[in-house]
Amino acid sequence: MHFSRRSLAVLACAILALQPVSAMEGMDSGSSTTTWSCSAKCDGSVAADKICGGKNVSTASTLGLGTCAETKKAIFDVSEYATSAHMVPCDPGYCKMCTAAGEKTMMGSTVTCYNNSVTMYANKTDANDHALARGCKGSHKMMMKYMPGETHASCESGKNYFDVAASGAARGGAAAALFASVVVASVGGFLVDRLEVF
Repeated sequence: MHFSRRSLAVLACAILALQPVSAMEGMDSGSSTTTWSCSAKCDGSVAADKICGGKNVSTASTLGLGTCAETKKAIFDVSEYATSAHMVPCDPGYCKMCTAAGEKTMMGSTVTCYNNSVTMYANKTDANDHALARGCKGSHKMMMKYMPGETHASCESGKNYFDVAASGAARGGAAAALFASVVVASVGGFLVDRLEVF
């Protein structure tokens, strides 16, 4: 079997082009998989600009959960979504400082950390707390326990719905890399053909 230089160049570029795409496999378009989510209490003990170490969720405003005022109206004052205390979700990048579930002081703010792989809680309030930290609302009963989110599909296990902007950018980067690789393969193939003529 004989392979031309052009065929090998196209094959090499195609393999390189698929690398970023395969790294994104399994990612939902509306979330990304992260280990930790966290939230901070809106109890007045910390200035509003210092809650979550000043790292409020940048994508939360589009979900109506970016400030204490928004979460009070959309979560805490709604019986189905009510959390154990009035809270606001923190930025997923900030939550990476979590090392264990529970309360922790990070950058001057007391937050509650949640492991996103935990799917079941003994009571509705704890499930609601974790749901808010992940960008979901409420909880649903499963057998004798509660799971974050109104349904399974609305709050998938391991997902943080505040990571949307970051995963979207990564997807765009993968698409751009694929396009660039195809262009390079085409131009490279054309040049290889021209060189073979000489």
